[in-house]
Amino acid sequence: VVMKTLGLFTLLVIIAAASWITTDNYVTAHQGDTGLAMGVMLGALLAGLGVGLVIAFKKTINVPLIVLYSALEGVVVGTISVVFEKMYPGIVSTAVIATLCTFAGMFLGWKFGLIKVTDKSRRIFGMALIGYLLFGLVNLVVALLGGGGGFGIGGSGPLGIAISVLGVGLASYSLAIDFDSVDRA
Repeated sequence: VVMKTLGLFTLLVIIAAASWITTDNYVTAHQGDTGLAMGVMLGALLAGLGVGLVIAFKKTINVPLIVLYSALEGVVVGTISVVFEKMYPGIVSTAVIATLCTFAGMFLGWKFGLIKVTDKSRRIFGMALIGYLLFGLVNLVVALLGGGGGFGIGGSGPLGIAISVLGVGLASYSLAIDFDSVDRA
């Protein structure tokens, strides 16, 4: 499982890097126009969603679909990273460092028993995640309609930051659940 996961992650990183280089060259050549990059990213995102749903509902493991999903996610990561880096220089490196630190912190916390995963915490987490998903969908609609200056409910102020911290907390705990699931398997 670990080797296959690393293989898929390596594929995702290679395709993300290729997408980054290609997208950055295009955006630079077109004086910062990110319209095509956003179109490619949205297309890959929707295709990835479709492939992900097929994978989730199939009764058997389909390796080519899983590889395709990883490749599509690489395109999404590469293109959206260029777009955000053009808008907010330095944000991508900050996000990568923060993600690696969160992963390491949650893994060590789980491994040394500082973070416990129980059946009750799994149920609570699942319900919290469903609630956050529903909130995220409502927030997306509000943001698309221009609410909060385009940032949605809470905007970029203290409420928006608090909502983001809650999302990071849920994502972090999902890592502990993943570690525990792999350990149980």
